[in-house]
Amino acid sequence: MAPSTNGSQREQVPNSVVLLPKSRSGRQPVTLSRVFAPGDIPHWATAVVNGKAVNTQCDVKTRWRDGSLQHAVLSFWVEWDGHPVIVDFEDRPQPLAGEPLDAGAMLSSRFDFGATLTITSRDGKVLTADARKMLERGAFRYWLRGPICTQVIVEDRTPARGFDLGWDEYRPFHPIFVATFYPGWRGVKLEVIGENLWAESLEDLNYALEIRVGPPGRLSTAYTKELFTHYAMTRWRKVFWIGIAPQPVAIDFNFPYMISSQVLPTFDVTRKLPRDVLDAEWRRWQKTGKGDINDHGYWVKYFPSSGGREDLGLAPTWVVRYLYSFDPRMLDIVLGNAAASGHIPIHLRESATGRPYLRGSRIDAFGRPLSLHARPTFTFLDLNFVWTAKQDRVRFVGPVSSGHGWVVDLAHQGSFAFVPYLVTGDWYFLEEAYFWAAYDVAHGDPNPELPYGRGGDYGFLNPAGIQTRGVGWGLRNIGHAAFLAPDGSPEKAYFLDKLYANIAAREGQHDLRAGAFYDPHPGSPWSWGRRLLAGGGPNPLRFQSYPSDDRTNNAPFLFKAPPNGALRVEAPWTYSQNLLVLGHLEELGFPIGPLRRYLAVNLLHQLQDPEYNPYLSAAYVMPVVRASDQRFFQTWREVLQAWRPDHQTIRTWPGNDAGDVDYGWPHITRAAASFLPGIEDGDLQGAKAWNWIHKTLGNQPGQNANPKWALVPRNSISLREAWMARLRALGIRPVETEKRSPTSGR
Repeated sequence: MAPSTNGSQREQVPNSVVLLPKSRSGRQPVTLSRVFAPGDIPHWATAVVNGKAVNTQCDVKTRWRDGSLQHAVLSFWVEWDGHPVIVDFEDRPQPLAGEPLDAGAMLSSRFDFGATLTITSRDGKVLTADARKMLERGAFRYWLRGPICTQVIVEDRTPARGFDLGWDEYRPFHPIFVATFYPGWRGVKLEVIGENLWAESLEDLNYALEIRVGPPGRLSTAYTKELFTHYAMTRWRKVFWIGIAPQPVAIDFNFPYMISSQVLPTFDVTRKLPRDVLDAEWRRWQKTGKGDINDHGYWVKYFPSSGGREDLGLAPTWVVRYLYSFDPRMLDIVLGNAAASGHIPIHLRESATGRPYLRGSRIDAFGRPLSLHARPTFTFLDLNFVWTAKQDRVRFVGPVSSGHGWVVDLAHQGSFAFVPYLVTGDWYFLEEAYFWAAYDVAHGDPNPELPYGRGGDYGFLNPAGIQTRGVGWGLRNIGHAAFLAPDGSPEKAYFLDKLYANIAAREGQHDLRAGAFYDPHPGSPWSWGRRLLAGGGPNPLRFQSYPSDDRTNNAPFLFKAPPNGALRVEAPWTYSQNLLVLGHLEELGFPIGPLRRYLAVNLLHQLQDPEYNPYLSAAYVMPVVRASDQRFFQTWREVLQAWRPDHQTIRTWPGNDAGDVDYGWPHITRAAASFLPGIEDGDLQGAKAWNWIHKTLGNQPGQNANPKWALVPRNSISLREAWMARLRALGIRPVETEKRSPTSGR
């Protein structure tokens, strides 16, 4: 058993994946994205196919703090024999030798690579981007590079923007092609991306689109779309194969191992997802736009819409169903919805030069998602530029419509790209994660001296402006961007800076001196949080913040006047959402544990304190601030006495929503409580708190169909046995790995 981040021992789970081809025979290349548990692969990973090691190109993206492999994109050849293929991974001390293809090789006749993107204006003006010409002129960079797979991002991301298109001097349309080549395979995978998000060239574009692919001189139409509006601050992507496409292969990524790696929290893998649920989901997807350009997929366009929604949670319902099943139809849904994320107008890419991307760095912000160091006073809340200094404004050079129907906030923000990138390694989804995190840190009031602002370039997620739940969902997306960003990249440094500033400011707010970022010197995020955020007087019950709005009108079961009444209330389930995110981020390896454990004591007392009623932990709101003196309540007895007598003694869930597995408050609370074991405060123990709510809420059959909140404490179930059961269900007997160095690649 290896140690996990919470100090417990991690169960050893095989790192296998299973490939499920559709045809009975053949040989083809496979590229897959893989996350590994800390310490599992010390150096580089080699695929072991049905017990035999094969040559494997390992493109390392990130490593754990101990230097072991965290995330890589792996390419190798597989021979099908009519049966599922089990692939394990073992360590290799050195990477596979060999160079990627150069431009000449990619342009050679053995690949017959050609592709164009043509946009036609309303009045018939035609503009074209030619992928082959861009590649010939050296406008590309490598994403995967080695002897088995070469993947290049073909674009001119220099200030010249030499291949950008448009019908005025601003040329706002930015074409990108991502091409994947395998020596020994005649086909080329092609992604075609259209962006309209340069920060100083913002305007809606109206055009008809045609994409043509094929051998040079013999291109054929692969996609068309009649005249439509490409809204400012949005992007789209389409995917094709030129020449011979490999047969489709379903990949079971081994959900138990992904959980064991701590990249995903501990979902209850003993749940059984019914087949008819997947069938119904697929039929429903066929009636949508399937993530085509300007389609919204399953996302709710008006984010502030209330009520339970499948797009809200640590991960959306459709993503969790995919993880439980790895059904290729569910992958289509996951990737289609991830594509629709690009159609939401929150994307800004810096187009000015000479602006710093990082504080104190010479790295230029040009070409990267918007940085608070490049535009310190910019905020997405102020596109009329009341708060934004002139030099920090983005520039609208033409009409920008609000007719797209999207209204975005943080309080109801989904996870758009985390799992899609983890299971594909596609650069497009990585940048989607960047754009959402960049949006979130640039959302608040930029004034650093306002207690309800973002602390200038700290990018602090202030509940006063985004609601308490917005803190959790925003931190999740910032943390995901920091986790996914390749090691050594400026984006890694930028999003780590913003995540750590958020943690530090919250540690300061709570005067937490044993945390990871204690720094009382003026100008530090910790001291800023201590100085501006610690309102409400002593906070021994560890409420997460001083509520900014008075929602007592929504609390008919509370006293509202002295001596026992509440002046301000907060939703305990939003506290639980935040604690769930903090637990997840701690398992990803971020130094957030001291803050999480400090704040988790609040939930521990809600569930275990003899002076409180644990059923109230899942109420719509709970008392936080006293009406008598506008200070935090100081004891749990006081909090209980602020409830009217008929609620002080209830023995059922106050929202009557125990059966609502999609967004029922008891289920959110139980999910957060799965991170309580190991937390203690006096006689109160987190394990007992978990046991109480788990037993009291009981087994909900609905969580088989929708296990979005079906979390359990780490090491409370056998992940290894869950994987063995999965293999048995696939008719596979585990193969003893033949530990040897790969030679022939076969």
